[in-house]
Amino acid sequence: MRKLLVVLMLSVAMTACSSNWWSNFAKDPVAQVQTVENVAQTTVQTAIFVFNQLKPLLPPADAAALETAFTQAQATLAHAITALNDGLQAAVEAQQPNPDLSKLIGDVIDAVNNIVAIIDQYKAKTPQALTIDQWGSYSDMKQGAAILVRMKPVAVR
Repeated sequence: MRKLLVVLMLSVAMTACSSNWWSNFAKDPVAQVQTVENVAQTTVQTAIFVFNQLKPLLPPADAAALETAFTQAQATLAHAITALNDGLQAAVEAQQPNPDLSKLIGDVIDAVNNIVAIIDQYKAKTPQALTIDQWGSYSDMKQGAAILVRMKPVAVR
């Protein structure tokens, strides 16, 4: 799974890091929204793995707080993705050639970054060090979040 994740992240990074990302968005907003969603979903899937590895390392009170915060953050992300898809669908139905979805894309990216921030907050509270595999997954999660930040519209940053 880790190798698949790295391949996906690198392929998307090539697209995301390109200064042409927004010009590509103007040409094919559906594909570019799917790119944002794919990176977001991959990053969150990695965050879920890290969450499941991190939670047992925490004292019970911190583990319960982590679970609550993480669940709420996932719900916020699901809402942001739904809003983005609804906005895209409305633009398609209205036959808008260049829809402005920058706020909705920014909301998805912010929601993912909130999930990563929650992991960071509780990772700092773990009484023991993470294993090599846990660190690798944590690093993958951080890379996915960094890719999304570069995809965020400048006006929304």
